[in-house]
Amino acid sequence: RKYFSTIVDGTHVKKGKPDPQVYLLACEKLGLAPEDCVVFEDSLAGLESGMAAGCSVVAVATSHEPWELEHKTKRIIRNFTEAEKYLE
Repeated sequence: RKYFSTIVDGTHVKKGKPDPQVYLLACEKLGLAPEDCVVFEDSLAGLESGMAAGCSVVAVATSHEPWELEHKTKRIIRNFTEAEKYLE
């Protein structure tokens, strides 16, 4: 919590992923438009949720193999040490 000014999770919304509600609420609380946010997700439902919210989405291949995620997004990293290339 000391690293994040805003934390939103499934307990803060009525509809869970793949509904975009959790990401839309996070954007609202941050005061940002969804198109100005990047979602890092390791689940298929989470990828769908982030895209439905209108955010840029990066798949994190920790729960799935990269080939399983390619049909959702071409932006795929194996772990967060590779995240930097999508934050420039």
